[in-house]
Amino acid sequence: MSNHLISPAQPSPSPAHPSPSVLTSIVADIAQLPSPPLRTVIGSDAYKAIMGKIKTYGEEYPKYQELAESTDVEGYQRPT
Repeated sequence: MSNHLISPAQPSPSPAHPSPSVLTSIVADIAQLPSPPLRTVIGSDAYKAIMGKIKTYGEEYPKYQELAESTDVEGYQRPT
């Protein structure tokens, strides 16, 4: 086993990184949801990072909308 992995018997190195048994339980709970997400984040550090990335995308992508739409084939009906 790689020394980078935490065995279930070892305590978590950080409150932001739960033990493998806790992660397993969380993933199992997510899998049982009526409509589970295709992707998710686990941990406040991961949540903060992904929300920052989403904010950046929201600021950057609109700058290139015209360029993206300029590639449409003539007559193409854009989604509404």
